Amino acid sequence: MPDINELILSLSDKLDHLISLLSPSASSITVGDWLCQWVETYKRPYLRPNSVRSIEIVIRNHIPSEILRKSLTAVTVLDVDRLLLKTSGRTRKYTYQVLYNAFGKAYQIGILSDNIMLRVEPVRHQTEHGSALTYEERMELLSIDHPLKLLFRFYLLTGCRRSEALWICWDDVDQDHEMIHIRGTKTTSSDRYIPIFPGIIFPDRNGDRLFPYTADYVTRQFHAVCPNHHLHDLRHTFASMCCEAGVELMVVQRWLGHADSSTTARIYTHVLPEFERTECQKLISVLSAGEKNV
Repeated sequence: MPDINELILSLSDKLDHLISLLSPSASSITVGDWLCQWVETYKRPYLRPNSVRSIEIVIRNHIPSEILRKSLTAVTVLDVDRLLLKTSGRTRKYTYQVLYNAFGKAYQIGILSDNIMLRVEPVRHQTEHGSALTYEERMELLSIDHPLKLLFRFYLLTGCRRSEALWICWDDVDQDHEMIHIRGTKTTSSDRYIPIFPGIIFPDRNGDRLFPYTADYVTRQFHAVCPNHHLHDLRHTFASMCCEAGVELMVVQRWLGHADSSTTARIYTHVLPEFERTECQKLISVLSAGEKNV
């Protein structure tokens, strides 16, 4: 009669062999195949279409075909470092994030026994601070005759991110309580309610969404109208107006959908100098008037 331990070991070996036959090894999966599986399984069901499209653009345009054809186990740290050197700025950061998350998931679920991305130098992109529109620029934007004028006004008067405004549905607008549900996906805090501020004008109803435009189209149209600013500058302008009005930092944090107040504080720090110069002129006027009376 065979020893029970030997029998268990034999059965275990057979089971491992059967699993290896049924489950493809990392050496037989190309980077391109895995990125496709990763997007379909772990990204598309949970992200907005625009976010998935951004990932697909990175894979299609910024990961070379020679890397996509390699097996997962054949890619080296040097391969990734050289790949990242071919990109710059925000594109380099996004490419790094895609590879870091995709290889990390392959390691997490056992397809890879080693995650090379842990040894790749992290990419840090210094985001350029936007510049808030001046009072004159605000008034000019609010008075333009343009097909997207109501959307530009909405950005200016809510501080919404580009994609957040484009995904607002009519069901998200609560006229009775004068609130709008912003279904943000950037952080938990980005899913929020904001007031319907005075000056917001809703378009005529045409479909489920308030503003049924693509993000790229909106960006191009805004640049044509306001070539000296980025669309995101309207968000900075909203923060600037809140600052000028003396709105509490924590309230602005909720309206902007920031995860913590430090992000809001950095924006306030950015917009304060211009506001401080205006306030300084008030004091100068008072002091000047005092000197004349001496």
